[in-house]
Amino acid sequence: MDKLVTFYNVEIQMSGTYETSPHFIAQIATDLGAVQNDIDELETYSAKISFKSTVKPSDMRNRVRAILAMYHMTLYYIDVIYLFENEMTPDKFCFWADGHEVEYHGKIIFEEDK
Repeated sequence: MDKLVTFYNVEIQMSGTYETSPHFIAQIATDLGAVQNDIDELETYSAKISFKSTVKPSDMRNRVRAILAMYHMTLYYIDVIYLFENEMTPDKFCFWADGHEVEYHGKIIFEEDK
């Protein structure tokens, strides 16, 4: 049986005046299970990584917690949107370095074109 593929879109926000660096974000990407080519944006204080993985969202939560524990002084939060390959609605979680965690469930809303 094939493992289910999950698409991840991760936003990393630095804390205070800490700035990103290509090496630092590449290390976080590796810790998440992504590669350097998956880094979409590298801004002064934030970065975005998009990748697909067979890692379950519950395991990804544990990876994010471990990253925040390791870099709690330099990271403010990590926001993760995920979508299973056979679904159309994403879900999301956002974990802060202070231990605060929030879960979100996506939904689709159709609005009439005007």
